[in-house]
Amino acid sequence: MSARLVVVPMKDPARAKTRLGAVLPPARRARLASLLFTRVLHRLQRAQADATHPFEIATVTASPAIAELAHGLGVRVIPEGATGGLNGAIRQAAGWAVLRGHHGMAVLPGDLAAPTQRDLLALLDRPADPDRVVICASADGGTNALLLPLPARMDFHYGPGSFMAHCAAARAAGLDPETPALASLRHDIDRQEDLSALLTHPLRATLAEVRP
Repeated sequence: MSARLVVVPMKDPARAKTRLGAVLPPARRARLASLLFTRVLHRLQRAQADATHPFEIATVTASPAIAELAHGLGVRVIPEGATGGLNGAIRQAAGWAVLRGHHGMAVLPGDLAAPTQRDLLALLDRPADPDRVVICASADGGTNALLLPLPARMDFHYGPGSFMAHCAAARAAGLDPETPALASLRHDIDRQEDLSALLTHPLRATLAEVRP
């Protein structure tokens, strides 16, 4: 049993990326969501192979399509119940991890634009610390990476402004929030401007697969 669980929560691709509705039709939004999710898992698996501190990778999802995709990649699936949105799903994953003997959990979104091996290892390949939480902000003030000890002593506050909310929740729980500047973890693909940025990025091939 690895000491740490890395969780990538994921909704059904058919319901993902709704803020891109003005520029992508539903089928292409679903395709983009699946491509980004798959790439994040591949990047995590490469980091997993190089890490000195082992970790397990899982997704928490209610989507049969995502569960099938994850199983095909050898990634564990935590079936999401009626948990109350993203925060509820992550609470469920944290409870699942504790029952299986994990002492820490990291949460990463499935739509990171271009996470690098260096930044993933900087986040994940570190000794366990029962009194420290690592929180990486997204470019818009959300949370694009969260690493915490288990059992969780703080609640989850994903949504607008979640970076500051998670920092406050950590302090209130007696945890020390560390906020490293890991540049490749700041950017996800959620808005039209995020999608446009891929045009000038080496990974623009992903965009070519989904543009009309």
